[in-house]
Amino acid sequence: MNKRDVKVFESPYEVAKNLSIELSSLIKRYSGQGRKFNLAISGGSTPKILFKYLLDTYGDELDWHSLNVYWVDERCVAPDSPESNFGVANDVLLRNILLPEKNIHRIKGEADPNEEVKRYRELIIENVAPDNNIPRFDYLILGMGDDGHTASLFPGTNDINSKDKVCIVTEKPDTKQKRISLTLETINNAKRIRFMVTGKEKIQILKEIFDENTNSDKYPASHVNNHDMIWLIDEDAAAK
Repeated sequence: MNKRDVKVFESPYEVAKNLSIELSSLIKRYSGQGRKFNLAISGGSTPKILFKYLLDTYGDELDWHSLNVYWVDERCVAPDSPESNFGVANDVLLRNILLPEKNIHRIKGEADPNEEVKRYRELIIENVAPDNNIPRFDYLILGMGDDGHTASLFPGTNDINSKDKVCIVTEKPDTKQKRISLTLETINNAKRIRFMVTGKEKIQILKEIFDENTNSDKYPASHVNNHDMIWLIDEDAAAK
């Protein structure tokens, strides 16, 4: 298990800044080698800070053509909805950099979720090289909710341990809103996983996940496990 590889930063801005340094370095490396860099991103307030920092600091510096962007999850809403993970990333970063449109692989939240999950599964299988017959993203960015969910895998999600599906349709328990999410199997198969977790409301969940003597299995975030996984958290989330 690699749950204790934790880096604490002063603020959400510093979390985003430090992740962007690593991410930009990898994009440069892959670009220089003529290789595709398959990145899967999440929504949320801290990733939004990350997108803004990447644009302001590296927008004109990086050769973005090696980057292929996918989504860890998406709400079943129109792309111009303020709830759309694609919409936020596109407004803040993607439409403002020299990234070919064909390199942006969004989940179509406006489509029928049962049909869209099949399309997105096939798109990933066709474009992301596998390892152990599972698509393997080069870099995957996750967040965590104050209920312990990650991606759109919520406590009680039936298919959290499903095999060979790549992505599934889920439902947010309180609102019943449909989502499409990568499966835990696909998430755990990534080359690198980075959690961005900020805010005082995450303190108790993190304590339980990091405490080996506590049964944290009810939290989907606790099931994420990878040989190269780092938790980047701010001081509020790390408070004792």
